[in-house]
Amino acid sequence: MLTVSKTNLLEYVVIMMLLLASKSTYFLFYPNVMSVVFLLVALLFSCKKRRLLVTNETALFLVFLYALYAFNGLYFNAWRTTYFVYPLGTYLILSNFDFDDFKEKFFNIVFVIAMVSVLLYLALTFNLISPVFSHTTGDNFIWQFYGFNFVDYYSWYVMHRHAGIFHEPGAYQIVLNVALLLKLGDFSKAKFLEKKLVVKLFFIFAALYLTRSTNAYLSSVVILGIMFKDKIRENRRLLIPATVLFLFLFFHIVNSDVVVEKFSRKEDEGSSAYIRVSDMLACLRMFMEHPLVGVGTGDMFFKLSRLYGNLTSSNGVVAETARLGIFWPIIYFSYLFKGIKRVCANRLHFWVTAIVLIMLLSNEDMMGFPIAYIFIFKLKNKLNTVKMDEMVS
Repeated sequence: MLTVSKTNLLEYVVIMMLLLASKSTYFLFYPNVMSVVFLLVALLFSCKKRRLLVTNETALFLVFLYALYAFNGLYFNAWRTTYFVYPLGTYLILSNFDFDDFKEKFFNIVFVIAMVSVLLYLALTFNLISPVFSHTTGDNFIWQFYGFNFVDYYSWYVMHRHAGIFHEPGAYQIVLNVALLLKLGDFSKAKFLEKKLVVKLFFIFAALYLTRSTNAYLSSVVILGIMFKDKIRENRRLLIPATVLFLFLFFHIVNSDVVVEKFSRKEDEGSSAYIRVSDMLACLRMFMEHPLVGVGTGDMFFKLSRLYGNLTSSNGVVAETARLGIFWPIIYFSYLFKGIKRVCANRLHFWVTAIVLIMLLSNEDMMGFPIAYIFIFKLKNKLNTVKMDEMVS
């Protein structure tokens, strides 16, 4: 399932560091240590590859981003060190990876995390393990078993939403779906019933299901649809079983406790739907009042959050726009769409990847962390050199 040799061990380590630095449970325990270790590993990796000072067109993204961060920090006298550390470290890592090599190793690591997390979740369900109630940062506490997070703040005996090694199920499902999106073009080429691939996909989709995230469900169904679409073109006999499967998934999702509770309790101030709407409206209000420079990352943001009802900054895209102003989404999304275009084989994959990514990043406050830059920075080679207007659907 996963072959790790001395020659590729460091590559697996740096990809694992990308994930650990993306608001994992370990990051919550030791944020400063994790930031320093992440940057040191990135520097070591780039030196090992003898490409420490390598530059490509996405290096300009760093220049624009750092200029925006510096101006915002000086203007509000509020600095976030990770804003400078994580983009640089991610750039150093990705610019020294072949695209095919990166996506394969990223997929393999996510599979291992998914497999272990699913098995631990089952162990939790049958009371075979006992998580520990741990303090992380601020007033936050989590039930965790060696870093695997079971989201329930009161009792671990209650059935939990599973967050894997990350701080929230929403963050976990972003990582799982990014692994699938990176491999989207490969699923049509692979033998659909290849044993190793089926096992890996089983655990990844099982982990997505156990997050009990509406966004995870929607994104997964879209990705599954693309996977089946390519195979149905090759074999029409798959059309009926695929249709039955998607009808089953659709009715299961619509009638699941997660979706039903979210929409039936949308007026309840403690419900997920209410909190997300409140967060988005509050951050939009901050942005509309301070569109050019935002409200910064310090006291003003937290003060206005309390005043306007931004409880969790759950919409990462809108929250970051509120902090940094209109120039941040212009810079970020212009490079994001270019990055997606580089790795997609056709127009359909481009739009699916773009839409799903925006859905994912709007689901959790993950901007500024390595996972948000996976599709931004250019790797050493990209498969796609076809112009978008020449792509076929």
